[in-house]
Amino acid sequence: MKLNNTPTVLKLLMVWYKCSIVFVRWGVHSSFTFPLLTCVRQGDVLLPILCCVYVDGLIYRLEVTKLGCWIGDCYISCSLYADDFILISPSVCQLQKMINV
Repeated sequence: MKLNNTPTVLKLLMVWYKCSIVFVRWGVHSSFTFPLLTCVRQGDVLLPILCCVYVDGLIYRLEVTKLGCWIGDCYISCSLYADDFILISPSVCQLQKMINV
């Protein structure tokens, strides 16, 4: 909602992921279908977008704590690519505090 999405889009996403049913295929064998209660399907086209929306707030919280590494006014303690996340810190103690955030 903070991204100014319409309630219709939010409801669509909620229903889409709440009602997801999946199955596992291994070679020629398939499992029974079961509900996907948590997570997003592997390879889902929305995964990078949803990850960025979620992680954006996390990066903001880390930046406000002033933990991690800075080059001048530029915060460089988080590196992201799709759903991969790297934290950079000058000490193990600060890194643990970042993980706690």
